[in-house]
Amino acid sequence: MSLETCGREWVLVTPRSDSSSATAFDFIDDCQKEGTPFFLWYAPFLPHRPHNPPKRLLEKYQAEGVSDSIARYHAMCEWFDETCGELLAHVEERGLSEDTLVVFVVDNGWIQRADNGRYAPRSKRSPPLVSRSSPSKT
Repeated sequence: MSLETCGREWVLVTPRSDSSSATAFDFIDDCQKEGTPFFLWYAPFLPHRPHNPPKRLLEKYQAEGVSDSIARYHAMCEWFDETCGELLAHVEERGLSEDTLVVFVVDNGWIQRADNGRYAPRSKRSPPLVSRSSPSKT
């Protein structure tokens, strides 16, 4: 069984700074124009390896004097936060936030060991977050 929305079976969502990033926003806009409900799964690779954040973010965390692996990871986390914010802002700008359910789930909360860039104890505990602005209309 496939999920077909707005004439598409799926949509690739990437960070906005990527050249193909308009895909998610175009998908949302197309569905809104058609008056079609949509399901969008935003699952970027951020902040997993390779840790290749934008230079502006990497320099911010390198200036804090932490190890390079931690600076890269923190920069990737901030980049992920930015992309989530851009996606949620797009939904709000289109007047769709009242009828949108957002479920935020992450697979880790990578707490690194400063000495080697590997996982530290208790690095895999992240609860899901759910947000819905309006009550059900049923």
